[in-house]
Amino acid sequence: MKCKYGCGKDATYQLKNGAWCCSKYSTQCPSIKKKNSEGAIKSWKDRECHLKGKPSWNKGLTKETDDRVKYCTEKIKEAIKEKGHCWSGRHHSDETKEKMRQYMLEKYKNGFEVRCGRALKYNYKSPIAGSIKVDGRWELAVAKYLDQKKVTWKRNTKRFPYINTKGKHSTYCPDFFVEEWNTFIEVKGYETDLDRCKWEQFKHPLQIWNADTLIELNIINKYGEVAEW
Repeated sequence: MKCKYGCGKDATYQLKNGAWCCSKYSTQCPSIKKKNSEGAIKSWKDRECHLKGKPSWNKGLTKETDDRVKYCTEKIKEAIKEKGHCWSGRHHSDETKEKMRQYMLEKYKNGFEVRCGRALKYNYKSPIAGSIKVDGRWELAVAKYLDQKKVTWKRNTKRFPYINTKGKHSTYCPDFFVEEWNTFIEVKGYETDLDRCKWEQFKHPLQIWNADTLIELNIINKYGEVAEW
C-alpha cells in the first residue's frame, strides 16, 4: 500500500483520520513538506508584492471598502483628539518631554502626591500628625510606631532638588520628618541606583528604614508581616 499523500513511498502508519501514510505524521511526508514549502514561498512573494504596492492577496479589496477603511481611521483619530488623547501613539520630542517634566515638577510643588509603585495608599488619622495618606502597609506601620513613641512627627510633603542618574534636575520627597530627632525617615523595601543617587545628594539628616531596620524595631517580623499595634 502506497502513501495516500502522493510521495510514492510505502505506507507504514495509519493516521487518526484513517489514511495510510509513509510517516507517523502527515506533515512529515515528503509530498506534504514540499507543498507547505511552496505555499510559504508563495505567501512571502505575495507579501513582497504587497509592500511594493502591487496587487496580490488583497486584490479583492475594492475602492469602496478601501474608502470605508480610510473614513473609519479618520473618525477614530478625531475621537481620540476630542477626548484629549492627542499624544496617543506618538513619540514625544525632547522639547515635549521637558515640558511634561516641568509640568510634573510644578504639580509636586503644589502638593501632588505620587503613588508609590504598586503599593496601595492608606488613609490614616494620627493623633499627632493628623489625617494623612501613606504608601503601603510598611509606611502605615511606621506611622503607628511613631505615634506609639509619642514623638512629634509629620508626613513629609516637601521636595528637595537633586540631579538624577540621567543628569536631569529632579526632586526627592522623603516619607516622614520627626521634629525631636530633626531627621527625615525614608521607608524602603529595596534600594536602586536612583535611590542611592538621591540619598547621596540629600543635605539633611536622613535615616533609611529598610526591612532589617523595621525588623529590629519590631515594626515587622522576619517574614515582612506588619506587627499589630
